[in-house]
Amino acid sequence: MTEEALHDKHIAKVFVNAKAEPNLYTLPVTVTTIAGEVVHVLAVFQDTKPEGSAKGTVVTAHGAPGSHKDFKYVYPKLEEQDVRVIGINFPGCGYTEYDERLKNDNHERVQFVQQIIEKLGIDEKLIFIGHSRGSENCLKMAVNNLDICSGFISVNPIGIRAHKGGRPVFFFEFLALLWRLTWLRWFARPLLLFIYQNVAKFKISDPDVCGVAVNLMSGLDYSDAIPFIGRFNDHSKTNVQGVLLYGGNDFLIERSVSKEFFGLFEDSVEVTSPIHGADPNATTEAIAALKAGHKTIGVFCKKDGHFLQKDKADLIVESVLTMLKAN
Repeated sequence: MTEEALHDKHIAKVFVNAKAEPNLYTLPVTVTTIAGEVVHVLAVFQDTKPEGSAKGTVVTAHGAPGSHKDFKYVYPKLEEQDVRVIGINFPGCGYTEYDERLKNDNHERVQFVQQIIEKLGIDEKLIFIGHSRGSENCLKMAVNNLDICSGFISVNPIGIRAHKGGRPVFFFEFLALLWRLTWLRWFARPLLLFIYQNVAKFKISDPDVCGVAVNLMSGLDYSDAIPFIGRFNDHSKTNVQGVLLYGGNDFLIERSVSKEFFGLFEDSVEVTSPIHGADPNATTEAIAALKAGHKTIGVFCKKDGHFLQKDKADLIVESVLTMLKAN
């Protein structure tokens, strides 16, 4: 497809992959890198209700590695409640095509998501949910869209400094450089696949997705979340709220990083869930805090790990419904 043909269309098109997965669509997206290069990609994303929903829309941002399927325990429950879910798939992560000119940084990711929601015409009752690496994106998208946003939910959020899953930083930078040298990919691919499968214990089979994932980590500027938190705190007169969920047994992000991050948010209340998995009591307490008007709710999931979108799916869904009703 020519560049002109690719970007002449602004309406999402149905996408059918080899597995015939449902609810996948494409949209042309243009990203300008920090080097000034203009990159065109055909974004592949999930849309559970392309006709729209009067109840509201949730946009999800996955981790690294990850995809829209990171939220497979959440979006069916939201569908049952007539909430639309847009599942973002960032370039090179298994669905959306990759372009070697991309730098895989926060600057590009914000543009990528913003264009999708604008082209889909979503202009009210919007909630962003991000997992791990995607938590950075959901915070920024919420702050950049305060006029149409009801809230955001950060699941196992990264902090404002490198967590243990991102250290040592120089190691990730070395691996990223190794993969970027295309003439060395014959060596980098099996090495990265071994690391992600056997050390990090991710269920991943594509070495190039591993390469993009390590670049997403090396291209992460942790501290650039701070001004966005400040802007979120400053808008105390808006009804936009935030929910942060962090685990006591997270093998990638230590509690001290999560607590430090949560501590930057004002008008906050922390809820503790002492049990693994669904916790009706913690859910009730968190929802009560949201209804009381607190701006940010932290949920410390003492017995849970790095995939709280699975372990605390009910709490996430109830938080979404509560924030949508409030706005």
